[in-house]
Amino acid sequence: MDPVRFAKVRAFVDSSCLPPGRGADELKYEKQTLSEARRKRALMSFTERMEADAGCQHAYHEVMDMRKNEPQRKALDKSLGVRGARV
Repeated sequence: MDPVRFAKVRAFVDSSCLPPGRGADELKYEKQTLSEARRKRALMSFTERMEADAGCQHAYHEVMDMRKNEPQRKALDKSLGVRGARV
């Protein structure tokens, strides 16, 4: 998975941006996506994992910084296809 996409999905799941009235079931697809990325990571060599981890960690911090700004948060959620996410 692309490090930026992985970071956006992980940040969304970590920040629990669910609007009122929606349960944890709403995060099922995002959690499945993260799980699939972890399975693919397990098939990589050590060096590939280290490079991927460094890229994902950097992207995650960038995305979390962007999520601090409300318009950017909305744009990130829209790019993931999230509707009605709390901002």
